[in-house]
Amino acid sequence: MKDRRQKTEVRSQKSEVKSQKSRDFKIFTFHFSLFTSQRGVALLMVLWVMVFLTVIVSEFAHSMRVEINITKNFKEEAEALSLSEAGLNLAFAEILKDSDYMVSDEGDVVFVKKGINYKESPLKNKPLRNGIKLGSGGIHYSIMDEDSKININAASRDTIIKLLTLSGVEAGEILDTIADSIEDWRDDDSLHRLNGAEEDYYMGLPVPYHCKNANFDTVEELLMVKGMTPEILYGNIEAGKTNLTETGETDSQGEGIGVRDKYTGIYQHLTVIGSGQINLNTAPELLLKVIKGDEEAKNIISKRQENNGMYDEGQKSHNFTVISTGIIGTEKSSEDTVTGGTSEQPEKKVGVNKRKVKVICYKDGSGKDAKLTIKYWNDNYIPYKKTEFAG
Repeated sequence: MKDRRQKTEVRSQKSEVKSQKSRDFKIFTFHFSLFTSQRGVALLMVLWVMVFLTVIVSEFAHSMRVEINITKNFKEEAEALSLSEAGLNLAFAEILKDSDYMVSDEGDVVFVKKGINYKESPLKNKPLRNGIKLGSGGIHYSIMDEDSKININAASRDTIIKLLTLSGVEAGEILDTIADSIEDWRDDDSLHRLNGAEEDYYMGLPVPYHCKNANFDTVEELLMVKGMTPEILYGNIEAGKTNLTETGETDSQGEGIGVRDKYTGIYQHLTVIGSGQINLNTAPELLLKVIKGDEEAKNIISKRQENNGMYDEGQKSHNFTVISTGIIGTEKSSEDTVTGGTSEQPEKKVGVNKRKVKVICYKDGSGKDAKLTIKYWNDNYIPYKKTEFAG
């Protein structure tokens, strides 16, 4: 009996030990699970913080790069403008310098002194105007004679017709519309010509505007005139090429399908400044044909070639256009290298930042009394890019 009680107690003690161990194991398992769960949450939080910080740092770095580029471009833009103005001063010095007459060198004006043969020694009369190095950039400038152009505010309808015709506009409705509309635009009444346009036409356009009924302030203003297009004004081919007005195809009504015509442009022959008297020493051949006819134009060109570029010594110009370009950040051109006995041309310099300034000025007087009056100033001039005809 005693042995049985002892065995029972032993079993009871063993049972309690097992129960205690089981409880201890469950508590350990619970604590371990809680610990591992907290570590996972902490790891996720750390990863998200790192991602967030990475995004912030990347965005900050990107903003700094943008700010640096903006500052660099602003600095180079200011430098390019200063270089452009330096080119203007060089051009002004040329214009103010005394000369006996002027000649045209591919549209650029050259001031010539008597006794110097321009053809034999062009650089004695025409200083370097392209590729002038200054600081970290360069300067290009050109001088054009505004008095060698037709004043659109004083030109007759017949002159306008001839100029448009020689530039490629064929006789017909478009030609008459442009000519009549130019006259309607610059007159001071509200009566439109046969093919012209007045207030009622322009105010009826999808984007309406008023008919000016006054002189043109710029040549670009011609684009507002009925019938005028950028192709007709600025041109889409080089001089000497022929027109193409039909494709050879027909539409549903059997009529020929026209394509955009080829034009040499009239912009380069027009001005809004000056009396309208053309300087025959500098006027281009096409313009001479407009105002003098074909035969007389040939005679003038021939005489200019024989007489050191001059036709009439008594003709002077007073209005000049200067276009100056400042270039910053040009790439270094490679040196000339000789390969197999042939010389390779160096790479051309490419401007990273450019600024063009266009100025029209009037010269009054001569010698020490000469002075210039600015009539037009555009310090952010963007010339129209001629679109070549794709026929």
